[in-house]
Amino acid sequence: MAARPARRAGERLSTVTARLAEAYGVEARLLPATDGRLRTWIDTAAGSFPFQEWFVGRGHRDDVDGVRFEGSDAAAPAPGTLEALAGLRPRLVMDAEKLPGSRVLEGRFTAIQQAIGTPKGRDAGARYLREFVEDVKASGLVARVIEGNGVRGVSVAPEAPSR
Repeated sequence: MAARPARRAGERLSTVTARLAEAYGVEARLLPATDGRLRTWIDTAAGSFPFQEWFVGRGHRDDVDGVRFEGSDAAAPAPGTLEALAGLRPRLVMDAEKLPGSRVLEGRFTAIQQAIGTPKGRDAGARYLREFVEDVKASGLVARVIEGNGVRGVSVAPEAPSR
């Protein structure tokens, strides 16, 4: 809401975002996905709503049937966004497919590792989780979910060392 007057005056969203973050003392660098027009629509049984209206105005009470992104095909990344996404290989692979002449180098320069755990002292729960995670990896379920969702550029973690 605070960005609307500046946006109507032609100011880039990335510029407005940086100014607002500084004004509110946000130390992290906030980056909008794009300086272009990009809207998220939520489809429900009650109708389709802009995300903000569904989340705030309707109290996100409607079950979501679908999510649409209006303007994403024409949206160019905002300044700094590609650099921030460079560590997220699946996104980098998707972007490279849309940028003629680009390629993603082999190998890794960063990795995002997922974790699961239990509170300290719950040994039975920790054993169960460890066995469950190793089971779903070994069965191929994790690989099938990755493939079934079209995620490229990631791999299933190797088997955990025995304890």
